[in-house]
Amino acid sequence: MDDVTIAMDLLDPPPRPELATPVAYASARSRGQFQRYRHVEVMEQAILDTIADGGRLILTASVRHGKSFLACRWLPAWYLGTHPDRRVILAGHEADFARSWGRGARDILTEHGPGAFGVAVSRRSEAANRWDLERPHIGGMLTIGVGGSPIGRGADLMIIDDPVKSYEKAMSPLERERVKEWFTGTMTSRVEPGGAVILVMARWHGDDLAGFLLDEDPHGWRELRLPALCDDPDNDPLGRAEGEPLWPERWPVDALEQREREVTLALGQAVWLAQYQGRPQAPGGGMFPEAKWSFMAAHDVPRISAWVRGWDLAATHDAGDWTVGARMARLSDGRFIVSDVVRGQWDSRRVRAEILAAADRDPTGTRIELPQDPGQAGKDQAAQLASLLAGRNVHARPQSGSKEVRATGYAAQQQAGNVVLVEGRWNGPWIAEHAAFPRGAHDDQVDAGATAFNNLVHATAPVVSPEGVTVRSRNRIG
Repeated sequence: MDDVTIAMDLLDPPPRPELATPVAYASARSRGQFQRYRHVEVMEQAILDTIADGGRLILTASVRHGKSFLACRWLPAWYLGTHPDRRVILAGHEADFARSWGRGARDILTEHGPGAFGVAVSRRSEAANRWDLERPHIGGMLTIGVGGSPIGRGADLMIIDDPVKSYEKAMSPLERERVKEWFTGTMTSRVEPGGAVILVMARWHGDDLAGFLLDEDPHGWRELRLPALCDDPDNDPLGRAEGEPLWPERWPVDALEQREREVTLALGQAVWLAQYQGRPQAPGGGMFPEAKWSFMAAHDVPRISAWVRGWDLAATHDAGDWTVGARMARLSDGRFIVSDVVRGQWDSRRVRAEILAAADRDPTGTRIELPQDPGQAGKDQAAQLASLLAGRNVHARPQSGSKEVRATGYAAQQQAGNVVLVEGRWNGPWIAEHAAFPRGAHDDQVDAGATAFNNLVHATAPVVSPEGVTVRSRNRIG
């Protein structure tokens, strides 16, 4: 079906051919920034079918392949140009992120609307996040962040773009529930009768918003998955062969293979599969299965007298390592609770400041457990930190055995459902790193957690004085 035929199903009367569809419009008016490619036309066809049917579409395509540029910039501009009395709501993981797409669509119509469609953006309402068309038309666009409210506005076309910012956030059950509750409780009621909804996102997790919608309403939602490299020839929307790239003109096979190596090395295989292949991996078979974490609201945490703050210190701040401090205690029922995590890529001066700040926040008597690297440099560092924390319960000890061995007891308790996380924004990164351990790109949070755990159950930890002299050799807590 050609562009003009598609448009005739949507518009009366049909426009000029160059304005018939979003891709035709973008190709003609973007000064070469947007061109027709096979995968873009497949995305466009799915979008136009969804609009015509008042349907629901989940669009999952590889990053850097133009899906958001089409769905969040040129589509709203074209849609309002051809449907000037309709409303668009666009939402993203943050308000500023969504506003940037609203600004782009507004600027396109400001420049091309009068000549191409005979419509103009109203000067009385032209903010990037909320703008209307000039009268007599009543159409316009509103952008919000996830968690925000459309302020009583309805949507003939609703676009949700990347409701979760990152893999780490998607790994947080609390974050996933927050997004699902916001969508079902706030956004679905804003869709006008016959309105269309398009969800554009990376499939980070099987229970993310897309997974939830496909499970709850499999007949109402359609998913278009376009992986960077074809991994399912029998069901590929483009009819590609195994391993064939989605956009060979820009991303040939060798470039994608190099990107896969880079992403996997830096962030882990799960991120490549999510961002580029649209195939979420359920992290359930490692040392720390995601489903085995328990959770507790902050206001439900009981009074605890013996806390431990375990630290893992990065060797250098510019090498990608993280400094992490995790506060843990043992509950009266034998379970372990993690109540606070401090994490950052800091230089040595910032590390000292963060350790001191955490000590000031922690309950009185919290034991501070520091790793002591081998050699004189490690002893000197431990002595300096002990001096910084003079008057507090500071301990340091050399680390022995592999990271996996040090985490064994901790992992066994987590697998038994005996590790409780206090609800907080740090939950997502914590769960993501543990799920990937020991094959993930980072293990600093696991190390900090294992340090605190081991100290709580069976630590033999020398106490270090400011001079680096061992004062006491054994202390058992709990």
